[in-house]
Amino acid sequence: MHVRSRCVNRKTPSIRWAPGVHAHSRFALQSGNASGKVIPHHLIKLVILFLTTVSAATTLALGSTFSANDVEFWVGAGTNQSVLVVDWNGSSSADVSLAWGYRWSNPATTEDMLLAVLATDPRMYAKISPSQASGVALYGVGYDQNANGNFGLSDNTSFDSSGVSMTAAPSYPVATATESADWYAEGWEDGFWNFASADDNPFHSGSWSTALVGISNRVLSDGSWDSLAFDADFSFDDHAANPAPALVPLVAACNFNLDQACNPVDINLLYDNPLGEAPRDPAMDLDNSGLVDLADLNQWLDLAATINGFSSPYLAGDTQLDHRVDLSDYNTLTSHFDPTGSGGLLLDWAQGNFDGNDRIDLSDYNRLAQNFSPGGYYPEVNSSRFAIHPDRTNHSHSAFVPEPNGFWLLFFGGLFGFRWNRTLHSSESN
Repeated sequence: MHVRSRCVNRKTPSIRWAPGVHAHSRFALQSGNASGKVIPHHLIKLVILFLTTVSAATTLALGSTFSANDVEFWVGAGTNQSVLVVDWNGSSSADVSLAWGYRWSNPATTEDMLLAVLATDPRMYAKISPSQASGVALYGVGYDQNANGNFGLSDNTSFDSSGVSMTAAPSYPVATATESADWYAEGWEDGFWNFASADDNPFHSGSWSTALVGISNRVLSDGSWDSLAFDADFSFDDHAANPAPALVPLVAACNFNLDQACNPVDINLLYDNPLGEAPRDPAMDLDNSGLVDLADLNQWLDLAATINGFSSPYLAGDTQLDHRVDLSDYNTLTSHFDPTGSGGLLLDWAQGNFDGNDRIDLSDYNRLAQNFSPGGYYPEVNSSRFAIHPDRTNHSHSAFVPEPNGFWLLFFGGLFGFRWNRTLHSSESN
């Protein structure tokens, strides 16, 4: 395997995973402890299953009983604490808002709290005005909901390392998120971010009151709550509802880049380390053998499937990691087929490179054919809040297909062979 590098377009996370480093997170897992002992992989898996089950139940239990104790993502430092709740559809009583906690000592404002959240949470983005005598105006707020590290807007806004863009007031038509799974809302003349506050928990004994000052001039008090809810119809009474805790970036052995997901990007980072050689990053050596090899890839496929809510490992051939190997995966592999590795491209798992050998060849095709299961390979379960394809899981299938369908594999294999032969003959003629 050749040495390669990949750049991931995302904000820099504030937490780093490394063997022996303990990150303070309700969902944090670490590979070692102070004594240097390694937590066995099967025990990590059991802990993950427990945590994802508890977290799913917790989400359902929140809402009107939500309190500061339910907040998981805390930023800042100090003896006082406040909570920021953001709702991307303030007029809806059905959508979910997200809550962050803010700790502070010196006098602080809502602007301070928002900027601290933006600087710490790699999934949060905002458009704000340059500072003026009256403070700043909030134009847009975004959230990388699918946690793939790629957040963008239709107007090509550039954000700094804290996820902030200083900009003028938006005009119609307003920008939208380039990925439909992400959350974004902006406005000034066509809707706006309504700001409200509460001295006590508005989901218990307190209530929201529309703020009479902007976020730069609202001085926090210990135990206070602030709401940012997008008001599309200028009702001025839209407030954050149905709160759920924003998640701390996922700290787990399969998440090498801490983008809050165990996804193909992490496999590609594993491929960057020449297989069969010593790990350049100890995190890549999942089985602690002193080498990075296919055994580590298999461990990753097992652990990542567990993190994403499945009760059996991912299989080679599953380019999208949606727990099925189907014609979409087949088409992806054939479109990137490069048996000699001469294309000069980075050949990734998501393209059909299932063994990290810098080629997409018959070996990869055979793996896909062996695991071909368009209905999903058994068992297909997904209850994790960290699932990377929530829209493609929890399907109701009448039957799973654990074995390849002979007719279709022969048919598509014939087409594949025909295409390969054409490629070879074309190469020879050139």
